[in-house]
Amino acid sequence: MKTLTLPAGASPNGVAVNPAGTFAYVANTGNNTVSVIPISDNISDNSVTSIQVGFGPWGVAVSPDNAKVYVGLSDGSVAEIDVSSNTVTPISNVGGFLNGIVVVGSRVYVADSTAGQVVVIDGNSRSVIKRIDVGSLGNFTPNGIVANPAGTRVYVVDLRFDPNQRIWVLEVSAIDTALIDTAQNPVQTIVIDPKPGLPAEDTMSTPGGIAISPDGNRLYVANDSQNEVAIVTLSDGSRADVTVGAAPMGVATDPTGLVYVVNADAGNVSVLDATNAVVKTVGVGSGLSVFGAFATGGPPRYALTSMTVGDGSINAQPLPVGGTYTAGTVVTLTATPGPGSLFTSWSGACSGSGNPCNVTMDAAKTVTATFTAQYTLWLTTIGAGSITPVPTPTAGKYADGTNVTLTATPGPGSLFTGWSGDCSGSVNPCTVKMDGIKSVTATFTAQYTLWLTTIGAGSITPVPTPTAGKYADGANVTLTATPASGSLFTGWSGDCSGSANPCTVKMDGTKSVTATFTAQQFTLTLTTTGTGVGSITAAPTATAGKYADGTNVTLTATPAAGSQFTGWSAVTVTLTAAPAAGLSACSGTSISCTVTMKADMGVKATFTALPPPPPPAPTTCDDKIKDLQTKVAADKHPWRYEHQLKAALRLYAADLVELPKAKAKVGERDRRYVRALKEFTDGKAALCGGRYWHAHHDLWESYYIAHEILKQHRR
Repeated sequence: MKTLTLPAGASPNGVAVNPAGTFAYVANTGNNTVSVIPISDNISDNSVTSIQVGFGPWGVAVSPDNAKVYVGLSDGSVAEIDVSSNTVTPISNVGGFLNGIVVVGSRVYVADSTAGQVVVIDGNSRSVIKRIDVGSLGNFTPNGIVANPAGTRVYVVDLRFDPNQRIWVLEVSAIDTALIDTAQNPVQTIVIDPKPGLPAEDTMSTPGGIAISPDGNRLYVANDSQNEVAIVTLSDGSRADVTVGAAPMGVATDPTGLVYVVNADAGNVSVLDATNAVVKTVGVGSGLSVFGAFATGGPPRYALTSMTVGDGSINAQPLPVGGTYTAGTVVTLTATPGPGSLFTSWSGACSGSGNPCNVTMDAAKTVTATFTAQYTLWLTTIGAGSITPVPTPTAGKYADGTNVTLTATPGPGSLFTGWSGDCSGSVNPCTVKMDGIKSVTATFTAQYTLWLTTIGAGSITPVPTPTAGKYADGANVTLTATPASGSLFTGWSGDCSGSANPCTVKMDGTKSVTATFTAQQFTLTLTTTGTGVGSITAAPTATAGKYADGTNVTLTATPAAGSQFTGWSAVTVTLTAAPAAGLSACSGTSISCTVTMKADMGVKATFTALPPPPPPAPTTCDDKIKDLQTKVAADKHPWRYEHQLKAALRLYAADLVELPKAKAKVGERDRRYVRALKEFTDGKAALCGGRYWHAHHDLWESYYIAHEILKQHRR
């Protein structure tokens, strides 16, 4: 057991440790705060935080699920702290001066020293649901309060006046929680002082701390006037009184059954075991004031076992205390290989090869680090170039069995020519298995570029082909010029000359060779013939009257107006070269034809004159009537056209004269003129439609009406 001094607020009084054993909460009456202290092996001043809760905090308690902290305040309210966010919610109108506080399930029990009551609060609704009288009016002062582990009883220390003996006694009021929601009195009492069998005198003790054993069978009550702790066995009612330090005040038990008694005047803590013996007294300083569930066995602790395979070690930070870590501690493990070894992987609570590894101690854990032997790979170059290893070594070495791929990269103006040592030949890349120390050399030689250029249609083939566009110094390269179809090789220039093909070049420096090719060209003669007129269009057009060998020329025959295209035929020409097999000129009557220029060629297009077209047929009614008038007037055989047609045409002509005159006399709205116009319109339509009798009748009616209008108005 060791002591540790940590900063808290002014006048700390009530203390509570959460059920998980991970945090202690201290009510600081002097500055209206609650200090939150984490319980761990490496706690420091910086670990303590402070929460403002309200006026005069005294008692403090934690909910069974560790989620809420309840603090009794001197202004009669209770502060509820949400542990996840440290936010404070007040519960008002609870009582007067509040002392001890305990949480049972979702209910909070608070000792109200002003009213002499235990106030029951529903934690869910934050409302008072019952007030229970304890002690006697006038001098009751209920203070310390505790609940048994089952939550069936709540015990509070208070003062009661015994009317039979007419004395004040220090007692414990036991509250049956099952009767809270009923009308029955839930309180029974246990007298602490004066002790049974002693003279009946007023107690000189004041209500202080109270605790209960982990099995719920024994009550521990501070009796300050006697410097004792009264121990009551609840199963049989027996009691023992154990002397501790001066003015015992606070009492608490831990999960192992040890009892801790804070002796205010003595400035120490008495530790009792299950046999009620004081096994240790720990000095902690003067002016002690504490009550509540302030003792704990602490959070769970777990061992971390580290093992190594191969030559290496594991370093843990932080180091364990007594071989174990507090639950939730994050331990950083770093694997350090020994000389000639390499860290390769973790197993157990760590995995993979990331180094370091973090382990959260939420259970006992085992971690193994595996180290393997490692070897150096020596890489050497001759000439301008480099060697790239994949993977790259770790600290200059490879793990045993690693396959390393080596790639030789020549520098500018150099060529890789071969491996030696633990690689051989010229295959690039090369793979080396690291089962020992290895050495590899890559040789690079000077190399030169051979620039090849062609003029015209053709190509140059080098043998051998270059490596990355270059040849090693001294290489002999044979160049062969190959003309394209329709071209001729005419000669070399540069580092080859003449027309001998192939040509050999020795690569003792950068070289340049040009091969010249000349394309064959042919003439296409185009001719038109026939009685008609037309033209031939060639696409593409000839350059200087000639086409390059193999050019496809599309010919299109275009007849002039009054002519038509009737067909293609060949023209005899003087050939500059023998025609290719199957070569022919245009034929047939398709308007377009394509020829391939493989020789001089001639093509003829025939056009034939067309007869003049007949005049267009009349389309409008007026045109039809004019056409009939022309035909009848021009015909030399009067009997060819019927009498009704001729009569209708005469009346039509007469109506065109008479109707305008009648309109001028009577106007276009005159009933007779309107009828005359209708008869004229109907007769005109009948004349155009070939109904000559109807046309004659309607046109006569129109003429007669117009004539009568003019006659009446004397023209």
